[in-house]
Amino acid sequence: MMKSASRQSFLFLAVSALLFFLPSCLSGQDVKDLFNMGKEFIKQAKYWDALPRLEEYIAERPDDVVARRMLALAQSHTNNYSGAAANYKKVIESSRKADPELIFALAEAQHQSEDFKEAIQQYKKYISLEDDRDLPQRLLAIANIKRCAIGLSSYDMELDAVVENMGVAVNTKQDEIIPVESPNVDNRVYFSSLRNTRFVDEFDDRGKLVSIKMYRDFDMYSTQIENGAWSRAAPLNTALNTQGDEILQDFSSDGRVAIFTRNSDAETSTVFVDTFDAEAAPNPGEIWQHSPNFKDAKLEGLHFFSDSVAVFSSNTHGGFGGYDLFVAFQDDAGWQVANLGEPINTMYDEISPFLAYDGRTVFYSSNGLQSMGGFDIFRATFDDQKQDWSDAVNLGRPINSSVNDVFYRFTRDGGTAYLSSDRSGTEGGLDLYSIYYRTPSMVQAARSIPMLFTQVRDFQLFSETLVDNSQPNVPDDVVAAEQEFHIPSLYFRAENQMLSPQNVPKLETIARLAKTYPHAILEIASHSDENPTTNFDLYFCIRRAEEVASFLIENGVSPSSLLLRGYGGSYPLVRTQIGDKLNETGKWFNRRIDVLVQNQAQLPIEVISDLPEVSAALQDETYPRFRARTKALHYRIHFATLDQMYKGDITTSFSDAMIQKNIDGQYIYSVGLHSSFADALAMLSEVKETGIYDAEIVPYEAGRQLGIGEIDAEKLAEHPDLKEYILFLN
Repeated sequence: MMKSASRQSFLFLAVSALLFFLPSCLSGQDVKDLFNMGKEFIKQAKYWDALPRLEEYIAERPDDVVARRMLALAQSHTNNYSGAAANYKKVIESSRKADPELIFALAEAQHQSEDFKEAIQQYKKYISLEDDRDLPQRLLAIANIKRCAIGLSSYDMELDAVVENMGVAVNTKQDEIIPVESPNVDNRVYFSSLRNTRFVDEFDDRGKLVSIKMYRDFDMYSTQIENGAWSRAAPLNTALNTQGDEILQDFSSDGRVAIFTRNSDAETSTVFVDTFDAEAAPNPGEIWQHSPNFKDAKLEGLHFFSDSVAVFSSNTHGGFGGYDLFVAFQDDAGWQVANLGEPINTMYDEISPFLAYDGRTVFYSSNGLQSMGGFDIFRATFDDQKQDWSDAVNLGRPINSSVNDVFYRFTRDGGTAYLSSDRSGTEGGLDLYSIYYRTPSMVQAARSIPMLFTQVRDFQLFSETLVDNSQPNVPDDVVAAEQEFHIPSLYFRAENQMLSPQNVPKLETIARLAKTYPHAILEIASHSDENPTTNFDLYFCIRRAEEVASFLIENGVSPSSLLLRGYGGSYPLVRTQIGDKLNETGKWFNRRIDVLVQNQAQLPIEVISDLPEVSAALQDETYPRFRARTKALHYRIHFATLDQMYKGDITTSFSDAMIQKNIDGQYIYSVGLHSSFADALAMLSEVKETGIYDAEIVPYEAGRQLGIGEIDAEKLAEHPDLKEYILFLN
């Protein structure tokens, strides 16, 4: 046994020694073959294939400056910028005469590896050596000196962000672009990748095989977090992924329609839609016949703020130069397209826009002189008072790098963002990165009023006319002489009676109010006579609210003006039990929808929600207490966001259950109605003990959810209890 072990040890040492000396044992022909293969791959721009051949060759022939220069080129194209800079420097040091092109290549590699000081020196040396025979590259060197200066001044501007490569399960040596958060599945991301490889045989006229050509094209993929890590990327169905470039751009608000471009050539993009199904597709999608007019241009990013508003980048003629950013919005005449103008658009390229949830903040990438190199991500904010965009702000490091950082998009909660970058440390090409923020972004917290920056001018003009009560376009039945308007409640006996002959005239009056004051926020509050409240009861409540909302929208009311909520039978207006007798009339009054104005202070008239007059003997005090509590500051526990009915038992285990529908079409379930944060925190602990660990406390005021960005010093002074909430978040 001992003898056998000694023999194995001897063989291991012998093989190890052979492997150690193997590189020096290559024959002259083998070394020459490595050089020739590396050179051929460089000619074909197959840098990943050239890299190992040239590295092995240089190990044998370290003084070959031609091979070392090719190796540096291969390294610069495989994102090893510091390696490229080191090899360019060795070539320059071994050269007798200064070569301007080599010096420029060294400066560029140092620039890309974020050695900004050395890069500036080399760019200056290039300018001093080069005359005006290559004026464009000379101008580029001057511009890059400015970009290096930006890089020197922008270190770690985003100290509260962590940037993380999504790893080998997602990224490849090819490009991965446009990460899009799934609208319906948590922690799932869709993207497009150039990883797909296909080979095409080419024959001559006599049918003889003359060559095999390799082609790559973009296809659509997805990944999601499983067991704490990103899963291996999976392609979407083969019917959608064809031999052309399929690039996923976005989804419809309900997540049921995928919007993607298919590029048949390098100059134009055609927009396709498909009823999204990752399992199978009967066809390769359909051309979007009613899309905005992209004028047969090439698109570099298309993001849908809503189903009727999109921002995109295009090289269509008539812009400021290169690619510009545009907004497209749908009105009665169809899609309207407008250039975002200066100072956002410049003579350089502006691409991959993302319009935040607030409708006022746009993120995009630009390769202008304010970037630190390549494309950097910028933020611009629309000023409602000036009705213009602010100067763009570079997001700085670590969000940006010295190369290309593009396709930046926030998640819905504002706590995470994604981007594509070819910075050092990538798997190759453009990789997908996750950005985790310590504090969720305020721009994703709440919609603005009006919802979109394009609506500000008309909204302000309309608001000015409200000062004059004699305006001719305000209906007499809306603005009474005493400046009051009464909203009646809607009653129903059966589920199919929301649009009854009694309710339709009331809804038409409500629609006229909403169109007269488009900035009014109306809560459609659905109640029932069921007690205790169940999941089914809550769900049917919100469905009734949806029916009312659909009628109002069909009659010209903006969807952004409506809040849909279902409360079940938790807050009866009339007592249904009097002694031993059942009060059927009381049940009928409790089956109703109240329409409440949430931003009364912003209206020039007083809007009163009329409730039936009930005798003291029949009145249930639950509803008046509920209305008083919801007008003041209060907290709820959000525990689920779904696109269907919740099926757990939380709503029956805890008090004050509520369901509301957000603007993305999903249902948010909550429990609790607490006037103090301490009470809310106690209920949160109880909810988490049931296994719902991502439940969260959300503050409300006057029936409206408070966004983080709204809690300023003035709000804290008004509601000192909010300080406890802010401390808890931090």
